[in-house]
Amino acid sequence: RTLMRFVYALAVFGVLLVGSAYVLWIYERPIEERAHLAVTAERMRWERIIARLFRFVAVPADEGLVGTDCATAYADHATIFPEFDLPTPPELWVLETDNVTTCDGASSDVGACRLTCVLKQPTSEQVQACRVDDPDDFNPALFDETCLTSSASCPNCHLLVKKLDDLQFSGPVGEDAAGKRKIQAAEIYQMYHTQLEQIEPATHWDRSGSLFFAFTVLTAVGYGSYAPVAFESKLAITVATIPGIVIFAYALGLFAGIVMNTVTYLKIEFGLARRRPRVSRRARVWARALQKCDVDGDGELTLDELIRGADDICRLVGIDVGARKGENKKKTKTTKNKKGGISDEDDTVDAEASDDDDGTIGSRKPSNALSHRADAEARSFIRAAFEDADVDNSGSLTMMESMAMVSDLVRVRETQLQEAQSRDQLRAALFCIVPVVAAAAFGFRFFEKVAGNDFGVLDAFYFVIVSLTTVGLGDIVPSEGYSMIYWYIWMTIGLGLIALILSTAGVILANTSERVALTATKRKKKGGGGKTAR
Repeated sequence: RTLMRFVYALAVFGVLLVGSAYVLWIYERPIEERAHLAVTAERMRWERIIARLFRFVAVPADEGLVGTDCATAYADHATIFPEFDLPTPPELWVLETDNVTTCDGASSDVGACRLTCVLKQPTSEQVQACRVDDPDDFNPALFDETCLTSSASCPNCHLLVKKLDDLQFSGPVGEDAAGKRKIQAAEIYQMYHTQLEQIEPATHWDRSGSLFFAFTVLTAVGYGSYAPVAFESKLAITVATIPGIVIFAYALGLFAGIVMNTVTYLKIEFGLARRRPRVSRRARVWARALQKCDVDGDGELTLDELIRGADDICRLVGIDVGARKGENKKKTKTTKNKKGGISDEDDTVDAEASDDDDGTIGSRKPSNALSHRADAEARSFIRAAFEDADVDNSGSLTMMESMAMVSDLVRVRETQLQEAQSRDQLRAALFCIVPVVAAAAFGFRFFEKVAGNDFGVLDAFYFVIVSLTTVGLGDIVPSEGYSMIYWYIWMTIGLGLIALILSTAGVILANTSERVALTATKRKKKGGGGKTAR
């Protein structure tokens, strides 16, 4: 039944997830494509500015070359295009993608159009590698001119050696024979090219990106690295978020319960744990056990009588104290009467105490290694319950008071058992969360490294913890591909464990509070009753 509820909740969540992702993809993708066109145009504008400002151009005709495009013009060189050698240095590197460049009107001579090719531009990182410190402090933005040479590590960097005569640094007084006060073209190039590299079109709203965003919203992770702008998308997220989060949390709770019940069952089957004791809630069974304790038949029960019949009472509340000598325990039978109800034969125990019974919870065959501890627990359990129920300090309980005592015992015992089971589940979940977090962190780091992103160990654990706690800062997100697939796996498992930890911790606190409240209430009643009796 729990499994069916889990499958149903998962199906409903899947419908909300796919539906939200589809709406995002339909309405956000066209907006993003238009933004890509604008970004591409802006990037081309900056490339043209840099190419013309820093002379990253080459005219094949000036080198005695002919051709209708750059690839044809430089095809006869020994080195494969776009890497070619001029008869004299420096070496020029033609932009590989500029195969369709035709004519530049600015370079035409008397109406004759000449082919102009755009040269490959070095990256900001490549130019930055040539920066040095000026010991004379004339130039705080000094570059090593011997480093600024055209090579594979810094293509066409020789064009950045030029200095601007009209733009010089002020500073220490002294003779600047080398002209180091003059700013170099490399510094201006760094500013322009850094701006160019920041103009990068981002792809968020393809199929995988839309599904990723919808999943982070419906699971309350919400990285916030990007957001929808279309009215329809915002409407879909507004409608689906609350039911999606509720259903996902419900499904996680069911999933955690299924996993822990399965683990508990396997532990019992392999002898690593004991079955949870049965606690009887049937009033007729309580009455039958109390009548057996009333040895003198006066309708009242003393503490000695309850101790003598402790076996039956302990079994009612699920305390296993072993079997008495000579005791014959019937197999529990559960039958149905003609009306379809369950008969009173279940939970019955035919226990005859031996004649030499001394009235203590001893002289039993221990049923397990915990029998001694169970004896002490049962003795203390029954004595405390009797003292709480004997409000008039008469030393005996009527059958009605005894039934109330057993009712309180059952309630306290149920909270104890539920609390113990929850503690076991909490320990198991805490034991599992550590390897899950470690596997998620190292797996994320591995797949991101494959994707070209080198995250440190601390960054990986930081991202995993921020994600599993649904804080979702958004400064780190998984890349598309294997990293994102792996993200879906460990997020589902990890969120399930987190939900189990929170739910079991809540159950433990609730049961502890209920047990303490029951004990406090009984003691308060006893104190009040004592005063009245006096």
